[in-house]
Parts: sequence; structure tokens; C-alpha cells
Amino acid sequence: MCSRSRSRCYLRRMVRVDAAGEDGVPYSVALARSHVFGFLVAVTLPRGKETVGDSVLARLDAREAEVARTLRGFRQVQWVGGRLAAREAGLHLGATSWMVGTGALGEPLPPPGFSLSIAHKRGLAIALVADVDGDELGVDLEDDLAAARAIEAEVFSLEERAAIATLPEPERDDARMLGFALKEAVYKAVSVRLGADLGYDDARFDVGDGRTPSIALLAGAPQAALEVIVEWYGESVIAAVRGERRSRRGSPSSSAR
Repeated sequence: MCSRSRSRCYLRRMVRVDAAGEDGVPYSVALARSHVFGFLVAVTLPRGKETVGDSVLARLDAREAEVARTLRGFRQVQWVGGRLAAREAGLHLGATSWMVGTGALGEPLPPPGFSLSIAHKRGLAIALVADVDGDELGVDLEDDLAAARAIEAEVFSLEERAAIATLPEPERDDARMLGFALKEAVYKAVSVRLGADLGYDDARFDVGDGRTPSIALLAGAPQAALEVIVEWYGESVIAAVRGERRSRRGSPSSSAR
């Protein structure tokens, strides 16, 4: 269970919104709103892998557009969608200029004074941006139930799978998607951002009663105090994690909001 001394546990279901965006136009903003960790934006992606047009690339910084033109297929579509979402969030937070770079591990690098994380699936890209330099953010978007089932043994330990199996049948698939999204978000916040090696087995997912999930880094993993928010966006789950490095070794740390 989560540590209630650090933060409240809750799982909030969002009002369902069509993931294709209100007007269904590719690369349009489907969601833009304040988030506890900063500002969250979702951008609609086309279902195909057609080359992104110049009119869309013109909305990016010229250096971002140059990189985008070297990409192909879904990689280009998703990369551009994520950068557009990050730009929209940054401008909402008062940025006067915006360019997201790329780190050695392929992670997006925010402009000075900001923190960010990006995720995308077929049809949607999201970005979570904070106007605080140094916040270690991780965000993940999961919408593929079949994929979550297929890699369950890779993502979850025997103990975690046994706990999921105790839930009523209709709640088990939600728990699989939640746990997968949380572990991916933790990886981004802790492993990529803090330069540490982290695997699925370094984080323990506790489904709780199905409504108050939590995540904990196990002893021996790079330690960070975690704050977690999990939300449903239509049939997709969005997991957001904010981490603060504590030590390389130590007792487990966990919390969920």
C-alpha cells in the first residue's frame, strides 16, 4: 500500500473524451489543462504513417523540424505529435521560446527552467511539462489491453500477478494497464532522468483494493521519493510520476496520489 504520510492515495477517472480530438483533425490539441505536476497536453495523431506535412512542421522550432524531416513512418508521426504537445504545454506555462532537444538515450531535453516527459500511442501523443527546472517527471499512456496481457509475465512479478488475480474479473485488465503505465512512467522519471539503470523488477506495483494503486522502488534500485497520479482518458490510462532522487541504495520508497 502507499505511504499515506507522504501523500493521499487516489485513482481519479476522467470524463471520457474522444481520443480523436474534438474535431478529429490530426495534430490538433485534444486536451490541454493544468495538472498537479504542471501542464498536460494531448495531441491527436493520424492513424496512418503518411509523411508529416510542411504546414505541421512549421509549428515546431526550426531545429525540431529539421530533425523531424530525417524520421520516417510512425516514428516521425509520434515524434512530431509529442513535440507539438510539449510546445503547447510550454506556451501555456509562459515560455516565450521553445525547443525540445534529444538526449543520449533518446529522451526529450526541455528548455532551461522547465521539466517534461512525453508519451505516445497510435492515435495520441501527450506531454507533461513543469515550469520548475529539476523536477524529474515521467508520463506514460497505455491503451492496448491485448499488449498489456501479452507482456504480463515480463512486466509483473509472480507476487504482483497473484495480487491482480484476486481482483474481480472486470478489474483485472484495468489493473494490468495501470501497472504497466506506472512502471513505464517510473522508468522515465527515475532511470532516464536520473541516469540510473532500472528494470520492471525494480519497482513493485501494489494494486491495493483496485482504487488506490501504488508503486514502490525496491531496495537495491536507485532510490527516489515518488509522487504518482493515475487518470483515465477515455479507454486509455495516463500515469504521471514525479521523482526526487534520494540515494542509490536504501529502503523502498513509495507513494501514490
